Amino acid sequence: MTAIWTCTGSTAIVDEKSLNKYESDGAWLMHKGTSTGYLLARCNVTNPMDKGASLGWNVLEVVYRYQRDDSKLNVVLSRISNKGNVSRIAEFSANSLGVSPDTQMHSKFFSHSFDFANNAYFVFIEMSRKDTEDGNRPSVAIVRLQYVVT
Repeated sequence: MTAIWTCTGSTAIVDEKSLNKYESDGAWLMHKGTSTGYLLARCNVTNPMDKGASLGWNVLEVVYRYQRDDSKLNVVLSRISNKGNVSRIAEFSANSLGVSPDTQMHSKFFSHSFDFANNAYFVFIEMSRKDTEDGNRPSVAIVRLQYVVT
């Protein structure tokens, strides 16, 4: 059985430059009602097996709302090596999937061998909006890493 890692949007650590722009509601992370611009938060990815065992994760899954195509919503899985080098492993972008007033869940497949002994892993949640009209409130509820048979 493969372990699953999850993070709710509201438990992500919001970047210092975004502190006055965000709010949370239950599991959801979003802009405050009147704030616009760029919002950044990070989730630390931990090894749920607490061992060096292979996790086999191959899917970055995101539960989100994305109402307007002039907004941005990206979720990026990255790693930092023991030498300080950062690299992207997988990137999910709601912008390419279309808008909906409803909650959506989409997955991004990737290939990577996780090595927690020599790397640390984290997820960026990036959102931006130009205005607050027409329910323009990109938001994230869940980020999940898991193994899915392809």
